[in-house]
Amino acid sequence: MTKIINGSDKALEERFKDHRDRIARMPDRIKSLPKWNGNTTPKDPVTARIDFGRWVADCHCGGAEYVDFSDPIFFCFSCGNKAHNGSARRVIFPDATDIADIENALLERPVIERAGLSDSARSLHSVPALAGLSRSWNPGETIEDLKAQHSKAIARAKVK
Repeated sequence: MTKIINGSDKALEERFKDHRDRIARMPDRIKSLPKWNGNTTPKDPVTARIDFGRWVADCHCGGAEYVDFSDPIFFCFSCGNKAHNGSARRVIFPDATDIADIENALLERPVIERAGLSDSARSLHSVPALAGLSRSWNPGETIEDLKAQHSKAIARAKVK
């Protein structure tokens, strides 16, 4: 994969117009999914992270969903944001410059791509080519942290 997958990428894979359209219309395709009420609450924002090459955020219920920095809203299809009466929650992302730097640092990490029907599936199932060096980032990790992790993984690989 040559990019970090976000909510709009996932939406386009599934033939939705964009991230917001996917949230609004996904329950039309899968009737068992909860529906978004169309509102957004400022309460209890979620924090974005990168998990195996995909921008996601975690819900208090244990669910996780794709998120997109161009439209920072979060709706959990596991619980339907029931604690917020079906309103989407705001997503906290790093600054735009940091997003680009984080993504670039992660994309330098080599992976072995596995088969998948979509870019998001291939990203999720890719395997780090250097042990322990997935394309993942958590809030609080700096660019320096990511580079140090990469350097340590290369050093470990050379020792073997």
